[in-house]
Amino acid sequence: MNRKSYPNALKIKAIEYAKTYGNRAAGKHFLCDEKSIREWKINETVLRTLKATQRSQRTGKIKWPALEQALKQWVVEERKSSRAISTILIRRQAEIIATEMGISDFTCGVNWTFKFMKRNNLVVRTRTTVGQKLPENWKDIKINFLNFVKQECILNNVNTDELFNMDEMSLSFDIPNTRTVASRGEKTIAISTTGHEKTNFTVVLGCAANGRKLKPLIIFKRATIPREDFPRSIIVTCNKKGWMNEDVMKLWVTKCFKARQGNFFNNTKSLLIFDSMAAHKLDSIKTELNACNAHIAVIPGGLTSKLQPLDISVNHSFKTIVRTEWDMWMRDGLHSFTPGGKQRKASFAEVCKWIDIAWKSITVDTIIHGFQKAGLIEHITNGVSNSEEDEIINEESHLFDTSSENDTNF
Repeated sequence: MNRKSYPNALKIKAIEYAKTYGNRAAGKHFLCDEKSIREWKINETVLRTLKATQRSQRTGKIKWPALEQALKQWVVEERKSSRAISTILIRRQAEIIATEMGISDFTCGVNWTFKFMKRNNLVVRTRTTVGQKLPENWKDIKINFLNFVKQECILNNVNTDELFNMDEMSLSFDIPNTRTVASRGEKTIAISTTGHEKTNFTVVLGCAANGRKLKPLIIFKRATIPREDFPRSIIVTCNKKGWMNEDVMKLWVTKCFKARQGNFFNNTKSLLIFDSMAAHKLDSIKTELNACNAHIAVIPGGLTSKLQPLDISVNHSFKTIVRTEWDMWMRDGLHSFTPGGKQRKASFAEVCKWIDIAWKSITVDTIIHGFQKAGLIEHITNGVSNSEEDEIINEESHLFDTSSENDTNF
C-alpha cells in the first residue's frame, strides 16, 4: 500500500470533524485511515503550530549542533580554496569531528549527510568555468589603454579598416553539447562522440574594426601537414604542441596579415591589437610587423575580456557554429570505422571545412560590435571623445615600448 501525506490544514479539519462525528466518520469523509485520525488528535497541539501547507511534523532539534557548526565551517573554508568536496568527504570529516568532540553515539550515514546539507543550504553543484579575474584597478588600466590606442591611430592616421585584432582559441575534434532533450525519467543520458573530446587543435582568427576578416590559420598537433584537400581560404600548419609559437606567428604575419586583400599596394600604417602571449611579443615578430608598417598594441594582462573584440563578440558565436557543423557531421556525414567498430574522428579537411563555414558565417556587424563594446572604434571614429575617460591623464606612459620606431606596445 502506498503511503500518503496530507497538508496540515486538512489534518486540523479532520480533527475538528472527528470531535463531532467520530474518528471513523472523519476517516471516511476525508478519505484517510482511522488510525491517522487518532494520531493527529494525539499531536493536535503540535499540528496547530505548523504551517497550513506543511505535511511533516519534523520539529525535533538538531542532536549535535556543535558538530554541524564545525562541519559547516570546514566546508566553507575548503571551498574558499576551491577544493572539491564530495558527500563522502563530508561523512569522513564528520566522523573526525565527532571523535575530536568525544561523541560516541554519532553515526554518519547517507541520510544524515543529505539532511545536514539541506539544513545548511548545501547542494551538489557542477563545476563551472572560472572567468578571467580582473585587476583591482582594471577600469583605470582600460582607460589608459584606450587613450593610448586613440593617440596611436591619430598620430599614424589609422582608420577602422587598418585597426586589427588577432586571437587564438583551442578547439577539439569532438564538440558535443552537454545537454540534450530526452524523456523524463531516463536514468542514462548518453551523447555519442568519436572519443576525441580532448584531441585539440588551435584556430587563429584576425579581423579589422570595419568587419573585414583575415584568413583563419589552423594549427594541428602533429609533426607534418596532412595530405588532404583543404579549403583555399584556410591556412594550415602543424607543430608538436598544436599551439602558437614563433614560427607559426611568422607564418600568420606572412600568410594572413600581410596577404590581406588590398595590402599589396597599400603603404598606410596599421595597428594590430593582441594579448600578451609570449609568442606575440618576440623581437623577431616585431621586426616582421614593422617591415609592413604595422604598429602593435598589447592588451594589458587580465583585460582581454574587456578589450579584445574577438573575445567580446566573435569567439562564442564562432564556436557555436563549429559545434553545429560537428553535430551535423555526426548525424549525416560520411564516417569510417576501425576494425573494432569504433567511429573515427573527422578528417583534417572536414575540420577545416567547419572552420571555413563558421568564419564566413560571422557577420560584419558582429565584428564591429566587438570593437565598439571594447571602446576601440569610438576613440577612432569620433577623434577626440567627449567622455570622461579622455579627461584622465595617461600616467602609465612608461609602459609603452619605444624600442623601435614602428613598434608600439602598451
